[in-house]
Amino acid sequence: MDSRSKYANLPFVAIGERDVFETEEIPEPEQSSVREPLWDASVDVIACGTLEAFQRFNDKNLNFIEKVFKLYLNISIIFFNINSIHILYQE
Repeated sequence: MDSRSKYANLPFVAIGERDVFETEEIPEPEQSSVREPLWDASVDVIACGTLEAFQRFNDKNLNFIEKVFKLYLNISIIFFNINSIHILYQE
């Protein structure tokens, strides 16, 4: 810390020493830091590699993105039409 800083004359401020950053407390022994996996009967677990997963779900994700983009375009057109009508009736 620069000794000419606004904190230089404050009590209990260490000037010229390294900064110390505190971290969260270490969990108690009875607290488990390892999370157990959540298994649910409604979730299907598919064992496959990253390339196979990408190929399997790529088309589905693309369809979702296309739907969101079409929805965005439709909302933009509606917004433009509403603004046009609003401008016409203001004049």
